[in-house]
Amino acid sequence: MKKSFLFLLLIFSYLVMSSTTKEEKKYRDFIEKYDVPSIAKDTCRENPAAFWSLSLSGNRDLNTFLKDIRKNKGAEKEALLEYSKLPHFYAAVNQSVIEELQGFCDTLLLNMGTMPKDLKCSLHILHSDEIRTFSAPTDDGFAICITSSLFSWKGMNTSVLKGYVAHEFAHGVLKHKLRKLYADAKQRRKDKVVGGVLLGAVVAAAVGMEAALPGDCHDDDNFVEEQYRYEKYVDALDKIKDKPKLKTVQYNFNYTDDQIREADLYAYRFMQNIGMGDDYITGLEILGSAYEESKNIFDYNPGISSRINFIRYIKDHPLMGKRFKVKANPAD
Repeated sequence: MKKSFLFLLLIFSYLVMSSTTKEEKKYRDFIEKYDVPSIAKDTCRENPAAFWSLSLSGNRDLNTFLKDIRKNKGAEKEALLEYSKLPHFYAAVNQSVIEELQGFCDTLLLNMGTMPKDLKCSLHILHSDEIRTFSAPTDDGFAICITSSLFSWKGMNTSVLKGYVAHEFAHGVLKHKLRKLYADAKQRRKDKVVGGVLLGAVVAAAVGMEAALPGDCHDDDNFVEEQYRYEKYVDALDKIKDKPKLKTVQYNFNYTDDQIREADLYAYRFMQNIGMGDDYITGLEILGSAYEESKNIFDYNPGISSRINFIRYIKDHPLMGKRFKVKANPAD
């Protein structure tokens, strides 16, 4: 009896170790392929724009895609046309935007270096009962949106919020929506050639994405000292109870599992760079708790637990990732 038990225990241990090894290998292969280059990781925290610029410069898949999409031919036209049809976010006329928090949002974006010179990015807090972070196309770039329910959730603070913004910003500058549409278009065209109509304005909005070039390691001239208290802005939500609440289902864009992990990887590297890596993990834990308690209606894959495990693996293996040199300007 004892020998049988030990035999079964050995088999169980082997299966667990084998499963863990496969999962770790998947993480390791992904990090080696998609990680930001070392030169981006070595930028100083006072110049976050340099992190984003060098990270984008070192993303070979992104730069290959940008060259392809500029060909303006069959699959490229089709993808850009579909992108132009996606629900766009218009902050100026959206009644759920909380104007009282816009100064806070603008300062946060500025301090995070998330201001690409050829693409407009904005951040907004939306009055909503839903727990959501998402990015949506605008006519000249993209908007990052956080719902007020998540903004005021227990455990939230400015550092955690930066992690959410970094994740959505990564989706935007890495062109994940457009790249998925392009991949789908190419797959369809293997069986049937489909024509399309392309609007010049869409091309400009879709491919303009050069980030500010990195400078020396010193305080950024555009940096605004964060003297505000997060709690002050949460308290402001009490004043807008009668404001229209947004249903966000129209902005439920699907990403591939790899795209979500890539956005997590970039966001976590950014948070590490500014000394807030653990806050990114905290942010995912808050999302998991909020999704469960609010009975979130959206189905997210990979799940929060899987995403946390992935980030913890990155944290526990600090020497992994890209080591090659990159150009200073992604347009070169």
